[in-house]
Order: sequence, then structure tokens, then C-alpha cells
Amino acid sequence: MAVQLPTGVYDYIRNRILSGELPPYSRLKEQELAAKFNVSRTPVREALARLEQEGLVQRSPRRGAVVLPLSLDEMDEIYEIRGALETLVARRACQHITDAEIEELAWVLKQAKDYLEAGEFDAMIAANARFHSLLHRSSRSPRLVYLLRTLEDRLFLYRHKGLRYPGRAEAGIRQHGEMLESLKRRDTAELCRQIEEHTEQSRAAAIKYYLEEGRGRRMAEQAGEGGDHTSRYLI
Repeated sequence: MAVQLPTGVYDYIRNRILSGELPPYSRLKEQELAAKFNVSRTPVREALARLEQEGLVQRSPRRGAVVLPLSLDEMDEIYEIRGALETLVARRACQHITDAEIEELAWVLKQAKDYLEAGEFDAMIAANARFHSLLHRSSRSPRLVYLLRTLEDRLFLYRHKGLRYPGRAEAGIRQHGEMLESLKRRDTAELCRQIEEHTEQSRAAAIKYYLEEGRGRRMAEQAGEGGDHTSRYLI
């Protein structure tokens, strides 16, 4: 029986790529996807075309669609752009944030601390993402929020894996607390400095995971466990 998913072909494939369930070089076969969703190939092609525009997939006449890996250069570039946009968020947030929004940030930060202490890591990561989302929203710039969300989606797997390194989550929560105090004072210069430091440490942790993941993949391939990545199709 074909699988019917309310999120649609595009959302389903995209979420699987960003979460790492569809690793780099996985093949995405139109016919199998169409059968899974009980649709024609047209919506599948449209979904793959959108994913190609986002840099998540590469299509070619002979090989079809393949999940593109995130290169180290691309990761560095995204973090550089993200850092600049986060600084703009800081400036705008200090101008526009309300006391109610500051209280909400404080509540989300407390949740993150409580989850971490309870060992509920996935919930802590979700609260961490919520903190950033609320901060971005306080900039009163929908375009800025959209750009940051797009960049963060591309880094999703590596940012979240980086948070699992010993001490990284604790440091991130501490930095969020410092950022919150600067927001209360509307101290733009200090908030910008804190965000730059926070972004750089996030980048370092994500790159560490990226390099370790690549090393593990190469070792598996050398041991004959990796196989031909271009022939894989995970759905």
C-alpha cells in the first residue's frame, strides 16, 4: 500500500536530508518516490527541483537525483553569513524587543536548563532552537528571520550534533543567559560581541563533528562497509 504523508514529497525528503536520515550521495528515485506517495512523477520532479535550488540535491540525466554533501567551505561560508545576520538581529532586537518578549526568552532559557539537568537532551535542543527563534523574531524583520532559518536548516544536523560535545550545551546555555542580560539593558555593543563569540563556538563544534563524521565514513568505506553511496536509496 502506498504511503500518504500530509507534509508532501518536498517536506518529507527535505526533512530526511536535513536530519541526516538521507546521507550524502543517497539516490532519490522518482519512480519509487511516486509509488510511495501514490502520485505521478510530476510532483516528485517539482520537489526535487526545489531541493536542487536549495543546494540539497543534484540532478543529472544519467544518475538522476543525488543528495549533495555539505562541504567544509560551504559550512564556513554559511557560518560567516549567519554571524553577520545575527549581529543585525542583535542591533534590531535591542531597539524593538518588548519586556514581554524578554520574559518569554527567560522562560525558554529556564526550560533549557531544566531539560539539560534532567538529561532530556532532545528537549533541551528544541528549547535552544526556540530561544534563537524568539530572539530572531524580536528583530521585527521577517526577511531577516527567513534568511536565518534557511541557513540554519542547512546546518541543522551539524549544529545539533555539535551541542552533544561535553560542555558545549552548558556553555551555550550560559551564553544565552549573558545575551539575555544584555538585552535587558539594551546593550547593543555587548550583545553583538556575545553573539559573535557564541556563533564562533557553535561553528567550531559543528566543524569538529563534520570532520569526525567524514573520518568515520572513510574508515567504513575502506573496511568495505560503505559500499557504493551513489546506489543507495533510503526512504
